[in-house]
Amino acid sequence: MVAACVTAAAQSPLTKTLSDELERNFTILKQKGDPPPYFMGYEVTDTEVDVVTASQGSLDSQNHGHQRTLDVTIRAGSPKFDNYRRVGNDRPRFTSAAPIALDDSPVSIRQSLWLATDRVYRAVSNRLIRLKGDDKLRAQASDTSDDFSAEKPETFFSSAPKLKFDGADWAKRLRKLSAEFTK
Repeated sequence: MVAACVTAAAQSPLTKTLSDELERNFTILKQKGDPPPYFMGYEVTDTEVDVVTASQGSLDSQNHGHQRTLDVTIRAGSPKFDNYRRVGNDRPRFTSAAPIALDDSPVSIRQSLWLATDRVYRAVSNRLIRLKGDDKLRAQASDTSDDFSAEKPETFFSSAPKLKFDGADWAKRLRKLSAEFTK
């Protein structure tokens, strides 16, 4: 199962690149990976931040930040027993948000996706191999529920509204408001 957006061609260049690479990487790992994945997903978070600080009627700082981060989810094994199986108090985590290009450069984004997918897949396979070995030595588990629920895929696409932030207006407001504290 691969979560790919069917209508990616009509969407943003980023969504198209993510969809194409998800399908390509999933197919390759499914054929050549040991253990093969049965689920993969890519998630990109686009964050913009504006910070304006003022004190005593003066502007102290004004900054704008913009970043995109990628999270990769890979599940290997089977929905019954996979790499996300919890044993004791451990909380499996295979990815940490990796930065990707702000512009929609397919070459740059593909390289970031491949590197992140490879890193996550290696951690996933190592954990699943260790879990299978440990499971053979362990007594019958009290929780025999599946590790992953197979449901009908849902597709949704929406573009976030553009941030409307007037830094000059906020700087003027904060100068005026912070000046009141000097009284």
